[in-house]
Amino acid sequence: MTLIENKINEVIKTAFEKAGFNEDLLGVKPSTHADFQCNDALPLAKKAGRNPREIASEIVENLKNSDVIESAEIAGPGFINLTLKNDFLSSVVEQIDSDKKHGFVKYDAKQTVMLDYCSPNLAKELHVGHLRSVIGESVKKIEQFCGNETIADNHLGDWGTPLGKIICELEIEQPELCYFDKNKTEDYPEESPLTVEELGALYVRANLRCKEDEEAATKARIATAELQGGRAGYRALWKHFVNISINDLKQLLSRLDISFDVWEGESMAQDILDNYLMAELEPYTEMDSGAKIISLKEFETNKTLPPVLIVKTDGGYTYHSSDLAALHRRINHYKADKVLYFMDARQSLHMEQISLAAKKSKIIKENNPIVFCGFGTVNGKNGKPFATRDGGVATLRSLIEEAFNKAKDILPKAGAEHSEEEINTLAKQISVGALKFNDMKNPRTSDYVFDMDAILSFEGKTGPYMQYAIARINSILDKAEGLSLDSKIVIKEKEERSLAMQIDAFAKAVNKAYENKDPYFIADYSYELAKSFSSFYTACPILNNDNEEEKLSRLHLAKAVREILITSLGLLGIECPYKMLRG
Repeated sequence: MTLIENKINEVIKTAFEKAGFNEDLLGVKPSTHADFQCNDALPLAKKAGRNPREIASEIVENLKNSDVIESAEIAGPGFINLTLKNDFLSSVVEQIDSDKKHGFVKYDAKQTVMLDYCSPNLAKELHVGHLRSVIGESVKKIEQFCGNETIADNHLGDWGTPLGKIICELEIEQPELCYFDKNKTEDYPEESPLTVEELGALYVRANLRCKEDEEAATKARIATAELQGGRAGYRALWKHFVNISINDLKQLLSRLDISFDVWEGESMAQDILDNYLMAELEPYTEMDSGAKIISLKEFETNKTLPPVLIVKTDGGYTYHSSDLAALHRRINHYKADKVLYFMDARQSLHMEQISLAAKKSKIIKENNPIVFCGFGTVNGKNGKPFATRDGGVATLRSLIEEAFNKAKDILPKAGAEHSEEEINTLAKQISVGALKFNDMKNPRTSDYVFDMDAILSFEGKTGPYMQYAIARINSILDKAEGLSLDSKIVIKEKEERSLAMQIDAFAKAVNKAYENKDPYFIADYSYELAKSFSSFYTACPILNNDNEEEKLSRLHLAKAVREILITSLGLLGIECPYKMLRG
């Protein structure tokens, strides 16, 4: 609950206790007829066999002379509408403004939380769907804000059949490379034979060849098995490809201010499975047509659950087994209390299988640490997954570039007033803020339509609008240079009251985001706060005000709003330019 709600509930509880009721109460809720509404008289009256309006009358009488409640009025069969005192609202805002966390209090114990998001495949360009990695990055910041330790893992797909396809294609095109000499086992070149761009192009050719040629596909599967079996030349190539891919991914993701603590690919699962996990899983596995599986039949209720494939008929491990190995490492090596998986919502069955197999095999104990945080798809205006104009898959790289260029177009040209560096920095802040806010203003599980022109607008529920709201407050406070920004807050007008309520709602928004692992609640809250400030600014003069007390009070309110907006956007991973320029 918020500070206001906590205090009102304390007051209401005391009023009911004076009337002889010591039961647990439902608590107050926001009302359209007053600030809050209390409905507890109705269920208590039913239990006591009394008239609810009679009980409500006793409560209203007990609320007289409260330093919190201005008025309490009975409505309908026994509802109590509550209006708060202005002095109480003023004191709450001052308390929130003096607190670095703006009134937020975390009640559960500190945890170590591991987050799995982005999870790209080696040699494949990140696509528009990877934009949703901003959700995991934001939740990481929210977890930290709430006092938890975090470990972010970009779980790289670096160990499957695509590697075998790439190796075989490279041998066809450059058979003279030393990596294909079976007799050579060491002293390989330090530099990769391919750039990351060449690697991506090679994978496309390799994938096409294997689709059209079954013999090539068979060779790729054999090469994959040899790589996983430890063939030296293949392992050397693999290390090159992993290194250049990770370096490129780090540079690309840094453009969205996304970073990871750990880059542990699927390859790590090989050693874990070989050295000890297969032995631990053995009592829970069974053979099925030559493959080793973990059956989930005992968990079935109203639907059939496919078995978890641990070892294929050819002896190779699977995505299921590598995910179980990664989970085992996260719990036992990193001591994670919670593991959050941010994936396409369509992966829900896969994650259910992993969770149940981990439960059955005792990888996870009674307190299930797995939280599947499924997200929706990024769609074009036609409602289908977002694509380029020629119908191809839109890459994350091209999306970032397009947003940057469009943001730069709406800014002044570099010249005497603004340097090229200043314009580029601002264009980056605006474009990245636009991409992120547009993604997180929607509930995590929702699909949403991506419209580049709309997201860069300075009007409506957009990143630029939010950044401009902060810049506008900065301008107001700059013009108030020399005046106190911490004077006593005196709330009188309805717009000031509404703004105070919005300021108080920050803690609840963070709590909802934390509980649901969804930054949407903070994005939505910050927009409502910015709108409330805009209404306040229009109705309540600040600098052009001859009443010194009101002027200083409203400056303090403006400062409080700015700090909360900066914190809110910071939790979304959005930078707040001090000034916003328009071309």
